Amino acid sequence: MESPHLTEPREPERETQPNTIRAFLDAIQRSAPEALYHYASVRGLQGILESGEIWATNVHYLNDISEYTHALGLAREYLRQLETSAAPDVSVAVSEMLFQLDRLQEIEIFVASFSEEMDLLSQWRAYCPARGGFSIGLSPSSIVAGRHANVDLNLRRCVYDSIEQQTLIRDVVEWSIGPQRPESQKDVALWAQSVSVWFLKLMALTAPILKHPSFHEEKEWRLIVLRHDDTMPIRFRSGETMMIPYISCPLQSDTTQLAVRRVVVGPTAELALSFQSMRQYLGRLGFTDCRVATTKIPYRNW
Repeated sequence: MESPHLTEPREPERETQPNTIRAFLDAIQRSAPEALYHYASVRGLQGILESGEIWATNVHYLNDISEYTHALGLAREYLRQLETSAAPDVSVAVSEMLFQLDRLQEIEIFVASFSEEMDLLSQWRAYCPARGGFSIGLSPSSIVAGRHANVDLNLRRCVYDSIEQQTLIRDVVEWSIGPQRPESQKDVALWAQSVSVWFLKLMALTAPILKHPSFHEEKEWRLIVLRHDDTMPIRFRSGETMMIPYISCPLQSDTTQLAVRRVVVGPTAELALSFQSMRQYLGRLGFTDCRVATTKIPYRNW
């Protein structure tokens, strides 16, 4: 059975706080560095550079789904506390948000991972084959260049600190509720439903970036994609035990080219040869401004 698409919320009128998805993201987002690095095998690197696309995996098929359920648990705990102390109209909205929170696991959310670090041992181990891999430094603007009109595509910094995570969940709830209240009792149900739809979408964009503090050295950013229709079709790749759903995200548009800042050759037995061939390969593809570097990590696994 196919998962439902995420319906676009109808934006309510707000006097003091424009409750838009973009306004919320702009309020909490930090500036991205000049380049973000995606770790990949040689085949993965070739696919990205030659197709101008990157694969985003369904969030439920990531290696550690506990990251995602952790965020849902934080939201559920905060909402239940709020439900017992809130005003009657807000309590109705909180009940609707709790209902939508259960529905969140049915939504099609896809992510691709990047790091601020170009040469990190944990990333080589996690995302590259034992005999070698590469980190590809892409311009953040290039990562979101292929945004489609019917697709929510956002580049977000991961949050590792537990206090910051709780604050972010609270901000999602408070931003969804907004400053206005229903004018009469008969309007409460409609208002609460509108609030819960905003909450569902904001949580879909927030849950994938809340990670366990033990992974803080990754300095990860995630490209988060929400599908509203079939503009970006779901494809499948083979995993170790099952077929993994993913979508291809363009890294360029009709007016912008793929911006590759740097390629780092990871730990491998033939580091110098790999460096030479990568410089020649990038030149052949036309990435003449792309710098090539080699890992500084003395790691062997071959």
